[in-house]
Amino acid sequence: PITNITSMTNASLKMGRDTDNLIDFATTDNEIILRVAGVNEINSKTADFPGMKVPVKIIADTETKTFEVEIGLPPTSALLLKEASLEKGSGSAAETYVGDLTKEQVVTVAKSKLQQSYATTIKSVVKEVLGTCVSMGITIEGKNPRETFSDVSEGNWDDILSKEDN
Repeated sequence: PITNITSMTNASLKMGRDTDNLIDFATTDNEIILRVAGVNEINSKTADFPGMKVPVKIIADTETKTFEVEIGLPPTSALLLKEASLEKGSGSAAETYVGDLTKEQVVTVAKSKLQQSYATTIKSVVKEVLGTCVSMGITIEGKNPRETFSDVSEGNWDDILSKEDN
């Protein structure tokens, strides 16, 4: 680990597009330049998120000319767009639905967000994901996400969620 942090940069990069520009990326004090090795490290750590905006933290030690790259998870909305094969959510989510997901797809997104969430159970994270579906105009198996939220609260998803808690 880098112990002498003299420069740190946070960015949200669109994978597959912005990383091409990182070859000449310089830290704020211009003492260290992230070369191809850094780009390769970022690309390998973000291979599961092509075309998605991903939070990236680059921690550089300007004395030793070393760096670490930390990758965060894309926002829930980006993961939902990927699962629904959509470019963007609805501009008027209360009136227009633009996509539909299966229960399994919702659970997949919830599982990926579990470590980053303040929620402690997969059921609670599913509810968070459903809240994002509401604002994006995405239905779940043809149902309004608010109705689906009630279904989850009433235990109607417990069979699929119990598989994920183990």
